[in-house]
Amino acid sequence: MTPVVRPGSQHAYVDESKRGPYLMCAFVTEPASRKRVVAELNRIRPPRASRLHMKNESEPTKRAILSALCELGVTSTVYVSRIKPFHAARAAIIQRGIWPQVLTEGIERLILEPEVGQDERDRRQLYRLAAATGMTGRVSYVHLPPTSEPMLWVPDAIAWAYGSGGEWRRRSQPVVVDVVDVDQLGEPEAGR
Repeated sequence: MTPVVRPGSQHAYVDESKRGPYLMCAFVTEPASRKRVVAELNRIRPPRASRLHMKNESEPTKRAILSALCELGVTSTVYVSRIKPFHAARAAIIQRGIWPQVLTEGIERLILEPEVGQDERDRRQLYRLAAATGMTGRVSYVHLPPTSEPMLWVPDAIAWAYGSGGEWRRRSQPVVVDVVDVDQLGEPEAGR
């Protein structure tokens, strides 16, 4: 299969993993790749399942998902933070990792998986970041459930595999182009 290319308009799909250090995975792609990625993931999705969710899948299905992502040529960045509580780690990752990626890669749409008690915090933070960087109205952001947005299955799989360590992390390595420990980064300048 041809790799997912990233010229032009970009969309970022983001999900988390809370085992060990807090992880967020950002999968960035152009909208034209959506049909191909979703078709492949739906081919793997077990009958009667409304979505793929790595923590609930059988080991053969987990291996099939990661193999398909490798064949599709998807790429992602994993952001890590050990800050407690988790909502503070999430805020640090969004500010120090994901938002700078939005700016440097020309991401026009940011799609996050909803997290109970977190969505309003995310919206307020993203609003402030967009205003501080002159991106208000130029970047959209939304929380969508993975049952209605299958592209969120990609960062779910990668974050789960990377966070699991061992064989699963090894299987995810081809699709993880960077791992960023945001705790080692300083606060970004507002205009960056």
